Amino acid sequence: RDRDVTGVQTCALPIFPAYANRSNVGLTGAAVRGKLPFVTTSRQQLEARLETLEAEREIVRTLHRYAHSIDYGDEEGWLDCFTEDGVFDIRSRHAHQLKRRISGRDELRTFISGHTRAPELWHKHLLVEPLVDVTGSHTATCRSYLAVVMDHEDVPTLRVFGRYRDTLERCADGRWRFRERIAEIESMRADLRPFVDGRPAP
Repeated sequence: RDRDVTGVQTCALPIFPAYANRSNVGLTGAAVRGKLPFVTTSRQQLEARLETLEAEREIVRTLHRYAHSIDYGDEEGWLDCFTEDGVFDIRSRHAHQLKRRISGRDELRTFISGHTRAPELWHKHLLVEPLVDVTGSHTATCRSYLAVVMDHEDVPTLRVFGRYRDTLERCADGRWRFRERIAEIESMRADLRPFVDGRPAP
């Protein structure tokens, strides 16, 4: 361990040898001559990086929890992915396709109670390539691709694809939840059984 010019204790982090001979990584002359340079990082910087990584991991867990709960009818688990005043905004680029804005716990509860789930209808909400940006200690955004596959007459079938645009908040219990989830539907088959309001009335 060393101390930088401000007196802050630092850790020396080596740059791996595999990069030493690459001309496009901006290494120092010492690296070119085969000597490994070191980058000094303060404890505060390391802690900030660790907090960001932990936040990203927990946010991805929220994304996954959303999909697992909606596909298998875990209504309370799905609701718990949203803040109390959370919004789920379904948009489409086609006039004939589903559009709906669901706001607040009561509307969210009504929505998920009418959504199909296994074993009534087998489907999977797939989330692909999430890009998470932690913008503050309690705020983050995420963009990801979405696709939903379903069983149709014993054939796995792609029903819809598009993308999610999410705004998330870290709540008092430390969990990250959606303050707003926008589902942008880019293409959807109209000849298949609907998911939203797809359950028969009790």
